[in-house]
Amino acid sequence: MFEGQQLINEKEGFNYVICVLHKYLRRAALVDINQLKNNSNVKKPIIFTFDKIEGLKNKKGTVLSRFVSPIELGMTDVAIIRKRSEKWIDYRNKRIVNIKPLLDEDIIQEYLFGQGISAKIQDLIDTGSTWKTPGAYYNALNKYIAFGCMDNAFLPFGYKNCGNNYLYIDKPGVGNIKRGCNGKDNRNSVRKHRGFTEWDKSNFLKLIGYFKGNGIKFTKSFAYRVYQSEFETIIHKEETANGPIEIIEVLAAKDCISKQIFFRQFKNLFHREDLLKLKYGDIGYEKDWKPRFERAREGVIGPSYRYEIDATVLDIYVRYTYDTTERLSVGRPVLYFVVDVYTTMIVGYYIGFHGPDWIGAAEAMVNACLPKEEHCAKYGVSLKKDQWPCHHIPFQLTADNGSEYSLKHLEPMLQSMLKLRTVNFVAVYRGDMKGIVERRFGIIQGMTIHYSPGAIIDLKREDAHPSNNAVYDLEALHKIIIRDILHHNNASKRTHLLNKRDAKKKIGLTPKNLWLSNIDEEMNGGNPTLNTQDHMMVRWAFLLKGKASIRDGAIYFNKLAYDSDYAHVNDWYVRARATGAFSITVGWTRATCNFIIFQTDDGTYVELKLKKEDHCERFADEHWDMVMHRQYEELCQEADLEQYEKEERITKDFEIKKLLAEQLEEMSSAPENTRKSMQPDVKARQKIQKQMDMLNVSSDIQKAFRGADAGKGPSAKRQDTTGPTDRNLFNAD
Repeated sequence: MFEGQQLINEKEGFNYVICVLHKYLRRAALVDINQLKNNSNVKKPIIFTFDKIEGLKNKKGTVLSRFVSPIELGMTDVAIIRKRSEKWIDYRNKRIVNIKPLLDEDIIQEYLFGQGISAKIQDLIDTGSTWKTPGAYYNALNKYIAFGCMDNAFLPFGYKNCGNNYLYIDKPGVGNIKRGCNGKDNRNSVRKHRGFTEWDKSNFLKLIGYFKGNGIKFTKSFAYRVYQSEFETIIHKEETANGPIEIIEVLAAKDCISKQIFFRQFKNLFHREDLLKLKYGDIGYEKDWKPRFERAREGVIGPSYRYEIDATVLDIYVRYTYDTTERLSVGRPVLYFVVDVYTTMIVGYYIGFHGPDWIGAAEAMVNACLPKEEHCAKYGVSLKKDQWPCHHIPFQLTADNGSEYSLKHLEPMLQSMLKLRTVNFVAVYRGDMKGIVERRFGIIQGMTIHYSPGAIIDLKREDAHPSNNAVYDLEALHKIIIRDILHHNNASKRTHLLNKRDAKKKIGLTPKNLWLSNIDEEMNGGNPTLNTQDHMMVRWAFLLKGKASIRDGAIYFNKLAYDSDYAHVNDWYVRARATGAFSITVGWTRATCNFIIFQTDDGTYVELKLKKEDHCERFADEHWDMVMHRQYEELCQEADLEQYEKEERITKDFEIKKLLAEQLEEMSSAPENTRKSMQPDVKARQKIQKQMDMLNVSSDIQKAFRGADAGKGPSAKRQDTTGPTDRNLFNAD
């Protein structure tokens, strides 16, 4: 059973589509397709229990399928304008504006399964809405629900054929008359231009593709010039004495569209949104030109409901503290902020020199979810009571959807362990979709960082590079950021965020006041981390996850070997030897390869340590980027060694074959052995060979000491080596 499932039974005469499911009430809202086809007004969906729907499914002749929606529901605005009319968009948007307050999911649930929404509709009518009758609201809402709760459900499907009787000629030719006020057949016009055709429309699309593909700045006047150059000319080849040349011919006016037609049709075919995207790019349009109707706080219930996370490179150079003989800089750090959307409270941060990447994002989220007293004390900041009271796990998270800096791969873990029911991901480079945290970055850069030594703001040609002026080390920068966060949380004015209850109680105007006032009232205390077990759970949830394999007396992860007493106690290695290797899920951080974490079935956490003595000593104390780089280098070295070994082996085999051929050639004059038993006198010949080997060794030793200083002393006697050789060695039996 799913939304969009269609139940058809011609014999029974029903044709239903499931449009909304309520799993807790075990009820569903179904649209009667037969009624939808025969009536322009959509009636309220019928509410059936799950059991009744199962009964309809089990009826003889019932066919189950997926409902095929009208094609307009899946069209983009550009496609709707091209295929239908821009008026369709205006029609839809006007209806959305009128009924938008009723499109909330909770209101729709109340309308379908609760007590109804007549009071809400009457309130809209009383506030001066353009719709004066409840029927208009019900009809629009029913259509919205019936067609999948999509904005395009408000398009005028019933009028799709209006205005389609205009005759468009496929290609320029006979009968292609320009229409207008210049008389029949355009006879009164001075400029005898032709009419607009489908061929011209396709050229317009090519023109737009030209500007998109080449990254050329777009203006309408320049586009017209490009159109004339590309589509109102013909290139001929002519043979000359010096070879073929190309001649360009400009078409006559009768074979071209007029300038007025170009701009009018261009306006009809391409919405202003398309032109702005051409001029400023898709991302530039989304950031700076797209109308903003929603607010970042929209749909947020209270403090800790939704957090935003983002990172930026700070405009300041940090001092290097591990060498005091010179004033050195370690570069510009990356600052991560986690901000509560409801209160604009900064709930967590992290500073590092990597990224933006997962390591920093995870550490910032861990900082956001844990108490701050211990962390701040590490940098010499003592917190007062409720000065930074944020140690809560959020219900929603908004983060970038980039490949390197993304939380999306952990979405199931965040939902299951930390109860992050929904994770909102936005496109990379879309800071406008995380407006609260982006504004805070701008404030800290402009009001704090840019006035500090080592900042890179307003650098003049004659000035020394800011890296030479670095004063603050990383610990001092932590302290500056903490102080700036506390100032923001405790002193920023947020009058516009007060609700009626806060205003009546005069709770104060700061983010901290809003947090303390609403965390219990709106969020029932939220989801705080209260003890060590909670802290470990948060850490585990934000660790990267991977598969480790148990085999051969070790736990292997990314080709490195790990071990733990827990593995021995629970006979992991015995099991692996008896039944074969098996895998476990471990958590790991890119910051170090020295350990990985395993969560047992009872929820405890076990540290698996790197086996430095097991061929892994060269990787100890390294972060994973370095390890993986080294593993890749070793893989390349092994590939080179394999090729070298192959070449050496083939060369060796070739030399041995040559040597075998030479040996056989030396033996060619001797008769072949026909004896099958062992040859006689093998041991005697072996004894002779041993004596020959000893003579060779003694000769080598004698050559080594020949001419040595020991032989030149007054008491030294030169040994006579010219005497006869003991031939008895050669006459041995």
